[in-house]
Amino acid sequence: MPTRKILGLLVHVQYAPTVRQVLEKHDIKSVDFEPTDPAHIADPKHDTLSASDRQQLANSIHANRMMRTLKYMRSEIATAVGRYFVDQKWITLTELAASVPPHKDNPFTGTFPPRTHRPQETDTRKRRALSISSSDSYHSTDAMTTTQ
Repeated sequence: MPTRKILGLLVHVQYAPTVRQVLEKHDIKSVDFEPTDPAHIADPKHDTLSASDRQQLANSIHANRMMRTLKYMRSEIATAVGRYFVDQKWITLTELAASVPPHKDNPFTGTFPPRTHRPQETDTRKRRALSISSSDSYHSTDAMTTTQ
């Protein structure tokens, strides 16, 4: 939880408009929220810290949240989301490498009968491959926060 009465959602950029519409439909307003703002440090034991120390603490708390989030994702997803976190300068590449779980082979591989595919024309296969590769440019995420 980012701060009191604030819920942070990490949503794929393609789903962000839909999520915003659903939230608005239920009278949940979206707010701009800076997760590394030292003003969000509410614990009184940190009141005596200097402004730079509070900023460093806020950055550290946020980075720890991001790394903890990555540990609960499948490695394929965590890698993509982690790259977004690095681009936002929320974590470093070293922290990303330490946070992403190692890729594991699928334990179910080989337990199901192999799929049988109908033969396709060569140009259909090429079109499918092109459509898949063109959608790779949409692998980004949109962080948004809401309040009630």
